[in-house]
Amino acid sequence: MERKIGEIFEYNGEWYQCLPERRICDDCAFKNDITCKNSKGIRGECQRASRQKDGVIFKKLEKVGEPYRRWLSPFNNIIVQRYRLYGRNVIMPDEPIMLLEPNYKNSVEIEIKQNKEDMKEKKLNLKTFDLEAAKSGKPVCTRDGRKARIICYDRQSDHGFPLVVLVENTGAEKDEDIRCYRLNGATAEPSYDLMMSPERHEGWVNVFNHGNNDTYVGNIIFPTEKLAKEAASRMNGVKYIATVKIEWEE
Repeated sequence: MERKIGEIFEYNGEWYQCLPERRICDDCAFKNDITCKNSKGIRGECQRASRQKDGVIFKKLEKVGEPYRRWLSPFNNIIVQRYRLYGRNVIMPDEPIMLLEPNYKNSVEIEIKQNKEDMKEKKLNLKTFDLEAAKSGKPVCTRDGRKARIICYDRQSDHGFPLVVLVENTGAEKDEDIRCYRLNGATAEPSYDLMMSPERHEGWVNVFNHGNNDTYVGNIIFPTEKLAKEAASRMNGVKYIATVKIEWEE
């Protein structure tokens, strides 16, 4: 494979640009790196003898600022990271979405597939929005963790937003904003998409000892401490150690 001058590409989560050779290997991002020898299938040939014309080097693109939201249309926006380019002669792949911004000299915006909302969603242990579960009373929140209450499921809407939802305002004023959603929980701003909140559970388990320091936890979770201790008192042949409260989400 031979990459063209100006072409940018991803390798191991980082972005690089193919540039004309200056001093052999000296300015290349892969100099003295093991990837220089075993990554040709991704970065392409670089030496003059292996290319049709001159040799090339590969430079790692420098990030400019933090990721931010880029509005492509009223109902389509993405999270992008800006990178500084090495000149305006740029060849870009189709995916992920990449945009040359004319107002910023020598830079490109690259869509971040694993964006901040995704990472927070995983951290909060959120699940995909389930309309029937929401109707049955299961807790709902936004993708960025705001509490949400669905107050209407059948709003008349020519644009397909029948859900009316009160969403927690986490700003200085602790009130609720009114927002409208599609039946799948989507809205115009992805961070406000509806998700299923994890349900917190608690229970009590007993800890026993068989002897010889062989301590183990009982396999029954009781709804109250009283019921757990009553069950422990009926156990024979083992030594009761304690009754412990446990909590989990699902």
